[in-house]
Amino acid sequence: MRLPLIVLLIAALISAMILTSATRHNSGESSVFSSIERDFNKAKRRYNEALRDKALYKQYVNSYQKYSRKGIIGEEQRLSWIEQLQQINKYLKLPSLRYEISPQEPADISGMKIPKSVKINTSKMQLAAGLLHEGDLIALLRALKNNANGFYALNSCELVSRLSPDEAARYRPSAAYVNIDCSMDWYTVEIKS
Repeated sequence: MRLPLIVLLIAALISAMILTSATRHNSGESSVFSSIERDFNKAKRRYNEALRDKALYKQYVNSYQKYSRKGIIGEEQRLSWIEQLQQINKYLKLPSLRYEISPQEPADISGMKIPKSVKINTSKMQLAAGLLHEGDLIALLRALKNNANGFYALNSCELVSRLSPDEAARYRPSAAYVNIDCSMDWYTVEIKS
């Protein structure tokens, strides 16, 4: 009776050792599995974010490129404005044209939530000209909008007629019958990242 009891005790001891070893192995494998699962979930999140970024890129890339070519996004296109004003002056044959552009500064756009990576700048322009008639102002502003790189907003424009009764009867193509004094803001957008 002793021998079967010793065999049973040895079998129970071996079973306990195997069970302890299997439990340790299982908990080790479980922690490895948890670590791999966390890494997998992290990679899955990054992959989904990349898919969203790719979709956003596809959605906005054409608009971004168009605004970049137009000079709204990127460096200020001050030289383009001046060249266009000179071209417009040649085309319209304005009696006089003067402009003054202030240094670029951050735009004061209150009420808009703008990301930190986006900076909107403005340059103020004072534009004075002698015109043959009021229609020249419309032509000048339309030509600036269509041809100059950038985006501008007209703040104010004062038109003053210079016609006296004697001058109204005489037409001189090089005379300024209307003077304008306009104030406008040219906007550019800087994207830091």
